[in-house]
Amino acid sequence: MGTRVVLLPGDGIGPEVTAAARRVLDATGVALDWEVREAGASAVEAIREAGVALKGPLTTPRDGSKPSPNLALRRELDLFVQVRRCRSADGSVDVLVARETTEDLYAGVEFAVAADAAFALKPVTAAAVQRAAAVVRRYAAASGRRRITIVHKASAIPVTDGLFLRAAREALAGCEVDDLLVDLAAAECVKAPARFDVVFTGNLYGDILADLLGAVVGSVGLVAGVNLGEGIAVFEPAHGSAPRHAGHDRVNPTGAILSGAMLLRHLGEADAADRMERAVQQVLVAGEQVTYDVAPPGVEPASTTAMAAAVIAAL
Repeated sequence: MGTRVVLLPGDGIGPEVTAAARRVLDATGVALDWEVREAGASAVEAIREAGVALKGPLTTPRDGSKPSPNLALRRELDLFVQVRRCRSADGSVDVLVARETTEDLYAGVEFAVAADAAFALKPVTAAAVQRAAAVVRRYAAASGRRRITIVHKASAIPVTDGLFLRAAREALAGCEVDDLLVDLAAAECVKAPARFDVVFTGNLYGDILADLLGAVVGSVGLVAGVNLGEGIAVFEPAHGSAPRHAGHDRVNPTGAILSGAMLLRHLGEADAADRMERAVQQVLVAGEQVTYDVAPPGVEPASTTAMAAAVIAAL
């Protein structure tokens, strides 16, 4: 009997990339007992019981007609920290972007006051920041990371971001810590991304910086991630559901596969996780069986299925 892992395929390209990740995970030889669920109340309960899940992206209507199912899942499970790993194929850039995910502008506290005027609130509490920072501190240490950079904009919004900065510094006392304004951090992500080890920031800045670093390392399709709560970890790639690509077997499965490697490391299967990561790196560096977003000039892009097969062969 293997370790119970809940699998939420998601929608859009979710089923394709999670199926690829599952095939690679199974090829490592680690015994995993997969429990496939669709998003909903039964999935939430299953994840609470198992404590670990691999999730595909879920589509959020752009017209605002329905709330984000991804945010709803995080709230139901009280997943209050998200960590995304942005790593280049050659390993020259390898940054963890960690964000507190219950507050900030993504809390969704917004309202219209007239047909042409609206407001959004930016809640920040020391308790939430410090709870998240404590998890980030442990995760960084377990990952062999030394320096944590707090990203904020306290110069322009000193009440909310000033509180975030003070609370984060207090919670991270004793660590190697520096801080950077978000606009300067964005510039550094482009000019000198290797200066970062771990970034800790709020909900909005973290989402933007992780996507920016995804572009810097080659594609957001390379970025893996995990949502963390007390005793619960839900692993998922950073990219969205990309409905227009669904069913075409062409999208990059790397983010989902590397999320699977993070899952194995979480389960204590470090050797298998290392093998997965080396196999992915080998395929990316070779550049012969990779999808369109990372294919070198003149190389025919591979399908999602073919890229996953190449990673399995490299194992």
